Amino acid sequence: MTKTKEELVNQRLGKTIARRRKAAGYTQDEVAERLDIGKEAFSRIERGIAGASVYKLFVLADMFECGIESFLIEGSRRVTEQVEL
Repeated sequence: MTKTKEELVNQRLGKTIARRRKAAGYTQDEVAERLDIGKEAFSRIERGIAGASVYKLFVLADMFECGIESFLIEGSRRVTEQVEL
């Protein structure tokens, strides 16, 4: 089964969120609580099964002390955008 573009974007974004979370030293439980969602719901975001809302991206950026754009740039396939980091 071929994945849709949205599913591929969600997967890249989820991997970026997982990397940022680990680098910041948070557990999935801690982040899920801060987002006011269950651990399984947050796990689905990290695995790319569900997308993160813009609001949740802002909360994550505050937690991980980064700009919201970093999630989009790191999750991009475009080399020119990744160089900006």
